[in-house]
This record gives sequence, structure tokens and C-alpha cells, in this order.
Amino acid sequence: MIFMDKMPKFLRNPIPVILTGLLLLLPACDRMNRYERSGFAFDTIVNITVYSSDKTLADRALSDAFALSEHYDKLLSISDPESEIYRLNHADGNAVTVSADTYSLLEKAIGYAEMSGGLLDVTIQPLYALWDFTGEDHDSLPDEDAIASAREKVDYRNIRLLGENRVQLSGGAMINLGAIAKGYIADRIKEQLLADGITSALINLGGNVVTIGQKEGGTPFAIGLATPFDPSGKIIDSVSVSDRSVVTSGIYQRYFEYDGRIYHHIIDPVTGYPADNDLNAATVIASSSTDADAYSTICMLLGKEKAKAFIAGIPDTEVVLIDRNNRVFK
Repeated sequence: MIFMDKMPKFLRNPIPVILTGLLLLLPACDRMNRYERSGFAFDTIVNITVYSSDKTLADRALSDAFALSEHYDKLLSISDPESEIYRLNHADGNAVTVSADTYSLLEKAIGYAEMSGGLLDVTIQPLYALWDFTGEDHDSLPDEDAIASAREKVDYRNIRLLGENRVQLSGGAMINLGAIAKGYIADRIKEQLLADGITSALINLGGNVVTIGQKEGGTPFAIGLATPFDPSGKIIDSVSVSDRSVVTSGIYQRYFEYDGRIYHHIIDPVTGYPADNDLNAATVIASSSTDADAYSTICMLLGKEKAKAFIAGIPDTEVVLIDRNNRVFK
């Protein structure tokens, strides 16, 4: 079991999915061995564990995986002036040539926005910038007029994909890929590990969990789901998966309290305020971590009943919902 509790407030619960049963994964010493490496990227803890009988292969695979995570961290950051997203956000409406990766991810982002009726909108940055989920002290909320003004800039249709990897933003739009970037990166890391010859692994990007293959003996990986707002990391439920991604979005991951009320990081683009419904968390299980990342956020914005109907319409996809009373619905 992995716990990350010695962290700043905004990262105290960055991993809503607690990996359980890892001791069961430990193979006999003359067969597969466990190799693990951790780092920090995308404002969260990155933990990658591979299982291999070849230490040289495992070390190379882990090095390749973390080099890839560093590459994408720089590529998609909203705060690094050298990143493509930063350059796009500060281009004053001029077209910017980006990498094929960034262009592809923006194409996916538009698709998720269309399928969710605009609920998952990566032009959320003007609104998100008004909310501070990293500080310790909060003695006020964003100004209502500022929220209203920022809402007018949030519209995924202001992303213009011009072809040949050229992108243009209009209407004051600014992009924040936080709802899908970790899933996309986790998928790319999985591809890299497979290319390096890894056949069994766990990738955890702050709650975006991807499994490669199965545990030794052909049994699935057991993934425990943390109880929302429980600092001890108590498990509330679990899922068993092989070659699947498990992604949790929850209101307890980044939040602050003001005047007796919780304000969390899942912003509703319609209201400009944190989503206010009957869910504490949504965990989506899918083949693609990018999809699972997007769908978990969409579920959190929809609320329990609409989330059930939404996932029911998507093949080969499952959801575990935890309501405000920490009741579990699968």
C-alpha cells in the first residue's frame, strides 16, 4: 500500500487510487523482480513500477519512461514559458505551430467537449486562474464580476485547428489540459514501456493508474479506492484490472474551505464555480487512460444519475461513483 501524506495541503490527497496488494505481486527471487522509481511532474507524484527478470532492461525502461514524462511536462505546462501551451496561451490570437502530440491532444479535447455538451472544456483556464487551490489561507472568494467576465472566454469552439499542427485561439481563450493531460501521458508511457519489452507494470500519475499485463500467475492487479476526505487513506472499495486504466477524479483532491463550505478544483464552466452535486468521487475504468481521465471529470460535473447514463453509453467502460455520504455505486 502506498501513502503520500507528508506533503503540502494541495497535494495531501493527490492519489485517490491507492494501490493495494502490491506484496502479492512480488515474484520469486529467481523469476521476476520488482523495480520502482518515483518523481514529481504535472504537479503530482509519479510512480512507476515494472516487473522483469532483467535488471538492465528494467532500468532502461524506467529511465525512458521518466524521460518521456519530463518531455511532456515541459510540452504541456501552463506555467513554463517554453512550453507549447504557454506559447499558445500568450500568442494574442496569432497562430502557433505545435508538435504533433499537442495537436492530437487538442483534437481529443475538442471531441470530449462535444460529447459532454461543453462540460469538459479545456479553455477553462481564465476561470481556473481565479481560484487558488494551492495556498493554505483563503479569506475570500473570487469576485463575481471577474467570474462572469472569465466565463465569456471559456468556449472550446475558440480553439481553431488549422492543419499542419498550427493552432489559433480566439475570444480570449486560454487552455488548461489538466483534465486530460495525465491520462494522455500515462498512455504514452505505457507505449514506451511496451516498446522497451516490459510485459508487467504499474504506472501511477497522481491517481491516473495504468496496468500493463497481469500479476505473475495470470491474476489481475488489485486497485484500492481511497475513502474521500479520510486522511488515513482507508480503502472504501477496490477493482481488479489487467491492461486497463483506472482514473479517479474527486472533490477531495484539491480544495479549500471557506465559510464552512468546500471549494474544489473541478470547475463547472457554466457557473464558473466548483461543481455542486451529489458526488465526492468518480473512478472510471477503461482501456485508454486519456479517455478514463476525461470521463471521470465529466462524471464529476454531471452528478450521479447523469454520470451513470453517460458511462452506460460508452462501450468497454465502467465507473465507480462515491456520493457525498461516501456510498459506493458501481
